Amino acid sequence: MTKRQVKHIFVDYVKGNISTNDFWEMYKNNEEIRNVLINDKKRKRGIIKTKEAIIRFNDKDDAINPDNLLDVLDISRLEHRYSLFLIINRFLLMRGIDITENALNADAQEVWFLEEMLPDYLYPSELSFLESIFASAPNGYTKTEKLSWCKNKIKEMFQFDSVEPDWYQFPEWPWSNGTPMVFKYQETTEEGIVNYYFYDKKTNEVKVIEQVE
Repeated sequence: MTKRQVKHIFVDYVKGNISTNDFWEMYKNNEEIRNVLINDKKRKRGIIKTKEAIIRFNDKDDAINPDNLLDVLDISRLEHRYSLFLIINRFLLMRGIDITENALNADAQEVWFLEEMLPDYLYPSELSFLESIFASAPNGYTKTEKLSWCKNKIKEMFQFDSVEPDWYQFPEWPWSNGTPMVFKYQETTEEGIVNYYFYDKKTNEVKVIEQVE
């Protein structure tokens, strides 16, 4: 199998022409496909250029990366299936093939749908959390009605005293005793460090999240 053939398989997978389960079976059983991904020289540079930005990364630090896919990926978990999608999509992006907006991969579509529940000041630390919220929506609701219900549910869970946090970097809302803490306020130091203050209503525990401008 040539690298060009492997690339076409990757494109079909991202487009949704090949299901995640079928692609995973191909990946497990075909060493040539695995080698194309693992020995990718462009991957070692850690740079992706898109129309919007230049992305620098080191996937060795990721919990799931091409080197350990066979050992750690659990195909039954949505977050792992989505990690697989991101790895393959990144391979294509590094070759100037950006089909993300037209990707019809079922797992990516599901994740993007679930992420619609979140307001701008939140970030899904675990997809299992979003899955559990969606599963708790009342029976008989349409998918759109469930989405609306979930949005309100999440806003009820993540409370703030006056205004929501204005994150300088990505959202890092802390939890305590199994529930989200309450956001109190934020302040910026002379050194350019933004401190976000949270507290636990039951225990009065205080936690400060630091981000650098």
